[in-house]
Amino acid sequence: AYRLRFTPDGGGFSLFGDHAVTAWSGVRAESPQGFLLYLRDPDRGRFRILRPRIPRRGRDGRAARPGVVVVETEFERVTVRLEICVAGDLELRRLALANRSPSARRIEITSFIEPVLNPPAAHAAHPVFSKLFLETEHDPERDLLLVRRRPRGAHERHPVLFHALSGVPAAGHETDRARFVGRGRSLRAPRVLATGAALSGTT
Repeated sequence: AYRLRFTPDGGGFSLFGDHAVTAWSGVRAESPQGFLLYLRDPDRGRFRILRPRIPRRGRDGRAARPGVVVVETEFERVTVRLEICVAGDLELRRLALANRSPSARRIEITSFIEPVLNPPAAHAAHPVFSKLFLETEHDPERDLLLVRRRPRGAHERHPVLFHALSGVPAAGHETDRARFVGRGRSLRAPRVLATGAALSGTT
Protein backbone atom coordinates (compact mmCIF):
# COMPACT_ATOMS: atom_id res chain seq x y z
CA ALA A 1 0.00 0.00 0.00
CA TYR A 2 1.14 3.54 -0.76
CA ARG A 3 0.94 6.01 2.14
CA LEU A 4 1.56 9.73 2.33
CA ARG A 5 2.09 11.56 5.61
CA PHE A 6 2.12 15.30 6.28
CA THR A 7 3.45 17.10 9.34
CA PRO A 8 1.96 20.42 10.53
CA ASP A 9 4.94 22.46 9.27
CA GLY A 10 4.50 21.18 5.72
CA GLY A 11 7.08 18.38 5.86
CA GLY A 12 6.34 14.73 5.43
CA PHE A 13 7.22 11.62 3.52
CA SER A 14 5.89 8.81 1.36
CA LEU A 15 5.93 5.07 2.05
CA PHE A 16 5.35 2.11 -0.25
CA GLY A 17 4.91 -1.07 1.78
CA ASP A 18 7.87 -1.19 4.16
CA HIS A 19 10.01 1.09 1.98
CA ALA A 20 10.46 4.83 2.40
CA VAL A 21 9.98 6.54 -0.97
CA THR A 22 11.30 9.94 0.11
CA ALA A 23 13.71 10.99 2.85
CA TRP A 24 12.49 12.28 6.19
CA SER A 25 14.50 12.54 9.41
CA GLY A 26 11.55 12.74 11.78
CA VAL A 27 12.80 15.94 13.36
CA ARG A 28 12.04 19.52 12.42
CA ALA A 29 15.08 20.49 10.38
CA GLU A 30 16.24 23.79 8.99
CA SER A 31 16.32 22.33 5.48
CA PRO A 32 12.91 21.38 4.01
CA GLN A 33 12.13 17.70 3.51
CA GLY A 34 9.72 15.60 1.47
CA PHE A 35 8.21 16.52 -1.90
CA LEU A 36 9.02 20.15 -2.71
CA LEU A 37 7.51 22.40 -5.38
CA TYR A 38 9.29 25.64 -6.26
CA LEU A 39 7.61 28.59 -7.98
CA ARG A 40 9.92 31.03 -9.73
CA ASP A 41 9.29 34.27 -11.61
CA PRO A 42 12.21 34.39 -14.09
CA ASP A 43 11.52 38.02 -15.00
CA ARG A 44 11.84 39.19 -11.40
CA GLY A 45 14.23 36.52 -10.15
CA ARG A 46 11.99 35.69 -7.19
CA PHE A 47 11.07 32.23 -5.99
CA ARG A 48 9.48 30.37 -3.09
CA ILE A 49 8.73 26.83 -1.97
CA LEU A 50 5.13 25.74 -2.15
CA ARG A 51 4.72 23.12 0.56
CA PRO A 52 1.61 21.16 1.54
CA ARG A 53 0.34 21.99 5.01
CA ILE A 54 -2.15 20.26 7.25
CA PRO A 55 -5.54 21.83 6.36
CA ARG A 56 -6.40 24.58 8.82
CA ARG A 57 -8.09 27.94 8.86
CA GLY A 58 -6.17 30.62 7.04
CA ARG A 59 -5.22 31.65 3.54
CA ASP A 60 -2.62 28.92 2.89
CA GLY A 61 -4.64 25.77 3.49
CA ARG A 62 -8.15 24.43 3.76
CA ALA A 63 -10.01 21.16 3.98
CA ALA A 64 -11.04 19.39 0.80
CA ARG A 65 -13.02 16.30 -0.11
CA PRO A 66 -11.97 13.09 1.70
CA GLY A 67 -8.54 11.84 0.68
CA VAL A 68 -7.50 15.14 -0.91
CA VAL A 69 -5.38 17.90 0.62
CA VAL A 70 -5.67 21.35 -0.94
CA VAL A 71 -3.14 24.16 -0.64
CA GLU A 72 -4.15 27.64 -1.78
CA THR A 73 -1.75 30.57 -1.63
CA GLU A 74 -0.48 33.50 -3.70
CA PHE A 75 2.90 34.13 -5.32
CA GLU A 76 3.73 37.46 -6.94
CA ARG A 77 0.01 38.19 -7.61
CA VAL A 78 -0.51 34.72 -9.05
CA THR A 79 -3.06 32.56 -7.23
CA VAL A 80 -1.81 29.02 -6.70
CA ARG A 81 -3.98 25.97 -5.98
CA LEU A 82 -2.42 22.57 -5.33
CA GLU A 83 -4.44 19.37 -4.84
CA ILE A 84 -2.68 16.28 -3.44
CA CYS A 85 -3.96 12.72 -3.21
CA VAL A 86 -2.95 9.07 -3.41
CA ALA A 87 -4.61 6.85 -6.03
CA GLY A 88 -3.50 3.23 -5.82
CA ASP A 89 0.29 3.24 -6.03
CA LEU A 90 0.43 6.79 -7.42
CA GLU A 91 1.00 10.04 -5.57
CA LEU A 92 -0.73 12.75 -7.59
CA ARG A 93 -0.47 16.53 -7.46
CA ARG A 94 -2.55 18.90 -9.59
CA LEU A 95 -1.37 22.48 -9.80
CA ALA A 96 -3.45 25.40 -11.09
CA LEU A 97 -2.21 28.98 -11.50
CA ALA A 98 -4.35 32.08 -12.08
CA ASN A 99 -2.77 35.41 -13.00
CA ARG A 100 -4.30 38.24 -10.96
CA SER A 101 -1.96 40.93 -12.24
CA PRO A 102 -2.74 43.22 -15.21
CA SER A 103 0.21 41.95 -17.29
CA ALA A 104 1.26 38.64 -18.83
CA ARG A 105 3.37 36.50 -16.50
CA ARG A 106 5.85 33.63 -16.73
CA ILE A 107 6.10 31.23 -13.78
CA GLU A 108 8.55 28.32 -13.69
CA ILE A 109 7.60 25.20 -11.72
CA THR A 110 10.35 22.94 -10.35
CA SER A 111 9.68 19.79 -8.34
CA PHE A 112 12.21 18.15 -6.02
CA ILE A 113 12.31 14.87 -4.13
CA GLU A 114 15.09 13.07 -2.31
CA PRO A 115 14.43 9.37 -3.07
CA VAL A 116 15.23 6.59 -0.61
CA LEU A 117 13.63 3.28 -1.78
CA ASN A 118 14.88 1.55 1.35
CA PRO A 119 13.29 0.59 4.69
CA PRO A 120 13.35 3.73 6.87
CA ALA A 121 15.48 2.13 9.60
CA ALA A 122 18.11 0.97 7.08
CA HIS A 123 18.30 4.42 5.54
CA ALA A 124 18.42 6.22 8.90
CA ALA A 125 21.25 3.98 10.14
CA HIS A 126 23.56 4.82 7.22
CA PRO A 127 21.97 7.52 5.00
CA VAL A 128 25.10 8.37 3.00
CA PHE A 129 25.84 4.69 2.35
CA SER A 130 22.18 4.09 1.45
CA LYS A 131 22.28 6.80 -1.22
CA LEU A 132 25.27 5.17 -2.96
CA PHE A 133 23.05 2.41 -4.34
CA LEU A 134 20.49 4.66 -6.06
CA GLU A 135 20.59 4.88 -9.86
CA THR A 136 18.62 7.33 -11.99
CA GLU A 137 17.57 7.18 -15.63
CA HIS A 138 15.66 9.48 -17.95
CA ASP A 139 13.12 7.91 -20.30
CA PRO A 140 12.83 10.43 -23.17
CA GLU A 141 10.00 8.58 -24.92
CA ARG A 142 7.70 8.87 -21.91
CA ASP A 143 9.44 11.98 -20.53
CA LEU A 144 9.90 10.66 -17.00
CA LEU A 145 12.67 10.04 -14.49
CA LEU A 146 13.22 6.55 -13.07
CA VAL A 147 14.98 5.80 -9.79
CA ARG A 148 16.11 2.29 -8.89
CA ARG A 149 18.01 0.86 -5.94
CA ARG A 150 20.78 -1.47 -7.00
CA PRO A 151 20.36 -4.68 -4.92
CA ARG A 152 23.31 -5.72 -2.77
CA GLY A 153 22.31 -9.38 -3.04
CA ALA A 154 19.90 -11.75 -4.77
CA HIS A 155 17.57 -11.63 -1.77
CA GLU A 156 16.91 -7.88 -1.99
CA ARG A 157 13.82 -6.48 -3.68
CA HIS A 158 13.08 -2.78 -3.93
CA PRO A 159 10.34 -0.76 -5.65
CA VAL A 160 11.09 1.45 -8.64
CA LEU A 161 10.14 5.13 -8.47
CA PHE A 162 9.07 7.21 -11.45
CA HIS A 163 8.61 10.96 -11.42
CA ALA A 164 6.80 12.70 -14.26
CA LEU A 165 4.97 15.85 -15.31
CA SER A 166 1.64 15.34 -17.05
CA GLY A 167 0.02 17.73 -19.50
CA VAL A 168 3.07 19.57 -20.83
CA PRO A 169 6.65 18.40 -21.57
CA ALA A 170 9.22 18.99 -18.87
CA ALA A 171 11.76 21.70 -19.69
CA GLY A 172 14.62 19.75 -18.12
CA HIS A 173 15.78 17.53 -15.29
CA GLU A 174 18.61 17.16 -12.81
CA THR A 175 19.41 14.16 -10.59
CA ASP A 176 22.77 15.39 -9.27
CA ARG A 177 21.92 16.89 -5.88
CA ALA A 178 25.20 18.85 -5.71
CA ARG A 179 24.49 20.51 -9.08
CA PHE A 180 20.94 21.38 -8.06
CA VAL A 181 21.57 22.65 -4.53
CA GLY A 182 25.09 24.03 -4.93
CA ARG A 183 27.98 24.32 -2.51
CA GLY A 184 27.16 25.99 0.81
CA ARG A 185 23.45 26.21 -0.03
CA SER A 186 20.33 24.44 1.22
CA LEU A 187 17.01 23.42 -0.26
CA ARG A 188 15.56 26.73 0.93
CA ALA A 189 17.59 28.55 -1.73
CA PRO A 190 19.17 26.02 -4.12
CA ARG A 191 21.63 27.25 -6.75
CA VAL A 192 19.37 26.46 -9.70
CA LEU A 193 16.51 28.58 -8.31
CA ALA A 194 18.62 31.39 -6.91
CA THR A 195 20.66 31.90 -10.08
CA GLY A 196 18.26 30.72 -12.78
CA ALA A 197 20.88 28.20 -13.97
CA ALA A 198 19.79 25.65 -16.55
CA LEU A 199 19.28 22.05 -15.50
CA SER A 200 22.13 19.90 -16.75
CA GLY A 201 20.14 16.74 -17.57
CA THR A 202 22.50 14.65 -15.46
CA THR A 203 21.54 11.10 -14.49
